[in-house]
Amino acid sequence: MTVPDTWSSHFSFADASLYEINPNQLQWLPLPLPTDKEKKTFVESLVTMGGYGDTCAKSGHAVRMYSCTESMKEQAMQNSD
Repeated sequence: MTVPDTWSSHFSFADASLYEINPNQLQWLPLPLPTDKEKKTFVESLVTMGGYGDTCAKSGHAVRMYSCTESMKEQAMQNSD
């Protein structure tokens, strides 16, 4: 299985001067459900919405959302946080 294009596994938020920081509480609209032709599992449907820190230094945080319609059946995912 390949990593979905929506993952930002080597993206750095370390340089905060490049981003506008908003102190207000924000929310995202729900992601659209995949169509019957593009059924997606939990892992395939993960989308990175934002984050901070440095992935390479293993410090920080990422916010991800998902919208899945298919069972993972014989697949597994591990999160080692």
